[in-house]
Amino acid sequence: MRKFGINSIHLSIVTLIAVSILSTQFTLVDGWKGTHWLMSYEFDFIKRGMIGSVTQYFFPLPISLEQISLLSYSIYFVLSIALVAYILPAFKNDIILITLLLASGFSLQQLGYDIGRHDQAVLLITLLSLTLITKYKNNLAILTTSLITLSAFSMLIHEASALIAVPLIFSALSISTLKLKQGYASPFFYLASSICIFIIIIVLGAPSVSAESWVDFLKQRSAFEVNLNAAAVTHNSLKDNITISMTRLISSATANRMALILFFSIAYFYAIYKIIQIQLCNEQNIILFFTSLPAIATLPLFFLGLDYYRWIAIAMLNTLLLLTFIRYTTDAKPIDLSKKALCFLTLFTLYTGPLGISIALPDRLMLLKNIHALIPI
Repeated sequence: MRKFGINSIHLSIVTLIAVSILSTQFTLVDGWKGTHWLMSYEFDFIKRGMIGSVTQYFFPLPISLEQISLLSYSIYFVLSIALVAYILPAFKNDIILITLLLASGFSLQQLGYDIGRHDQAVLLITLLSLTLITKYKNNLAILTTSLITLSAFSMLIHEASALIAVPLIFSALSISTLKLKQGYASPFFYLASSICIFIIIIVLGAPSVSAESWVDFLKQRSAFEVNLNAAAVTHNSLKDNITISMTRLISSATANRMALILFFSIAYFYAIYKIIQIQLCNEQNIILFFTSLPAIATLPLFFLGLDYYRWIAIAMLNTLLLLTFIRYTTDAKPIDLSKKALCFLTLFTLYTGPLGISIALPDRLMLLKNIHALIPI
C-alpha cells in the first residue's frame, strides 16, 4: 500500500469524526444505563460506585437523564478523539486500512451505540495507561505504581475492568519489559495487585442492606424512574449471573446471531491477521501469546453477562489497541492489504458501521430483515 500524505490523514480524521457523530442517536441515555450513574459510596461501599460518587459534584441531586446524557456524550466524544489520536499515528502508512477499522462496528460505532455505559470511562483510563507505558517504560517503579492506581480506578468504575482492561495493560507492560530485558517483576506485581483489588471490590462491594432499601436510596438520588433490573446488579450473586447468562447463551436466537456476526466479521479478522502476521513475523512466541491474551480474557464475560456482542467488540478493539502499542515499541511495518481485501473491508465497515450496529447485530440492518424472518427465534 502506498504511503499517503498529510491530506489523506486529515481526510481520515474528518471521516472518523463524522462516524463518531453519526453513530450516536442523540437520544437520552435510557433508564437502565442511567440507573448505574446513581450508585455511589454515600450510602455504602458498592461496586460500580465511583462514577455516581463523582457525578454528584457536577450536578446537584436529584440527577436527571438529561444531565447523565450530557456527561455520557462528553465522555464519548473525548474518547473518540483519544482513540483516533492514539491509533492513527501508528498506522499512518496504512491510512485507509486503519480508518476502516476505526469506523467499523467494533470501535467508534459500537462505542457510539453504548453511550451511557461505564465502559467508555474504563477505556479512557486504558488509553492513558498504554500511553504511560510507552512514555515511562524506563522508570518501572513510578510506572507500575501509576498503572496499579489506574487499575483500581477502572475496577471501581466497573468491576468487569478486571477482564476488559487489566489483561490488556498486563500484556502491554509485559511486552515492553520483555523488549527492554527488564524481567517480569513489574508486570506480575501489577497483575497480582489488580487481582487483589478486584477481590476486595467483589467481596466488599455488595450492599449490606436489603434490595428494597438500596432501591429507595437510588430513588432519592434520581429525577427519573429507577430501573429495577439495573439496581439489582449489585445484589445478584455470581451464581445468578452465570445461570441467567448460560440460559441466554445457548438459545437458538443467540446462536443464529452470533454465527451471522462471525460470518460478516471475516474481513475484519483477515485485516487483524495480516497486521499480526506482518508486524510480529520476527517476534518471539511469548509476544504472540501476550497479543492474544486480551481477547482470550474476555471469554469469561460470555458466562457472566448477557451482552455477548459487546464482548466480541471489546475483544476486537483490545486486540487492535495492543497491536497499536506494539507498533509504537517496534518499527511499524506497512500492512499493504490488497485492493480486493480493502474492498471487502469497506463493505464490512458499511454493514457494521453507519448502516447499523447494536448488541443485536445485524437485526437493525433493514436489508437483512427478510433473512432474519426466516430464522426461528
